Amino acid sequence: MESTFRSLSQKGSLITFFLMMIAFNLSLSFFMPKEYALDLKFAYTFSEAWQSLSAMDMDTRDLYRKGIWFLDLPYLIVYSVFFSGLLYRLMGMKRVVFLPFLVASFDFIENLLVLRLLKIFPEPSKVLTLIASIATTFKWIAVAIMLGIVLFGIFRLVFSKKYFPQSSSRSRL
Repeated sequence: MESTFRSLSQKGSLITFFLMMIAFNLSLSFFMPKEYALDLKFAYTFSEAWQSLSAMDMDTRDLYRKGIWFLDLPYLIVYSVFFSGLLYRLMGMKRVVFLPFLVASFDFIENLLVLRLLKIFPEPSKVLTLIASIATTFKWIAVAIMLGIVLFGIFRLVFSKKYFPQSSSRSRL
């Protein structure tokens, strides 16, 4: 398992997955209506969710559905692999390398529930909406924690080199 993370943390792998993330983000911005996408909201209520879904016409909801199936679901794999490799590079083989997969799990649950809400629309489902909102909220909380750890790792890396340079006898060629 560690060899997999070591491979993912190589510069070439990180650059490749980072570029893929950019491509997915640009593509998602075309398919996901930013002002109405439930994926981008935090702790939304039933009325907020139904207001967003109602504001979209049938074609927009269909495009949103396709965006989830063909872009957002593969994207969660790309970003979880990228951030796992980055966390491994910054923090080593610690439990934090699995945090992006927790984010992806919440995102996956959220996507399935949003797809269901889009399918049953205009029938309201307070239970599905509540569970989708909880999954989305947990996703964003986990993203914030993950990004905080990434920033901590970068901070630690920068300041450890600045204030604690390796002695010449310990440096590697």
